Amino acid sequence: MKKFLSVFLSFCIIVSCFVGFSVTAGAEVIEITQSLIDNNTLLTGGTYVLKENVTLNTYLMLQGDCTIDLNGKTITTGRYDIENSMPNIGLTISSSKPGGSYYGLWN
Repeated sequence: MKKFLSVFLSFCIIVSCFVGFSVTAGAEVIEITQSLIDNNTLLTGGTYVLKENVTLNTYLMLQGDCTIDLNGKTITTGRYDIENSMPNIGLTISSSKPGGSYYGLWN
């Protein structure tokens, strides 16, 4: 039984290393940084908070209902914006601190 448990826990740890972040609504808050935007342009649903000002260098795709807290920071869209990849996806953008801004298709 101990051997099975240790093998099972090892398997769980290995699998968790290969799984990208995926958030279900209400599960946790993910911090958005420029590095996250540059390396992962898919928000899978849930709650996100800006840790710093970010610039979209490609489209930021939504794959589930998302809430983005600007946290007093700015999303600069320029040529790119936030797009929904499926119909009937909701996006709420607000700022829990003064000064947050986003000007794009979702205003």
